[in-house]
Amino acid sequence: MDEDDLNVYFFDALQRVLNLSDTTYLTGHKIWFYELPWAERRVTRPGYLFFGAPDERSTAQPPRDFYVYVLPPSCGASGTTSSAPTR
Repeated sequence: MDEDDLNVYFFDALQRVLNLSDTTYLTGHKIWFYELPWAERRVTRPGYLFFGAPDERSTAQPPRDFYVYVLPPSCGASGTTSSAPTR
């Protein structure tokens, strides 16, 4: 299996595990609006979940309290998915 296929299957599985809808916040991007519960304060914190490296996302508006990036398995330590060879 090549790296692109691995990334697709990884993100599909993660989307199912997290019970995320097929409808994303921005069309064409793997971005979902997400609320984290803060049980002690009995509130939720609004934010976004991004599937991919930070350099792959479009700007999500309006700004929220948090942004969680889930990197693909083939992503390097730098957080980019460039196809440059590693040493």
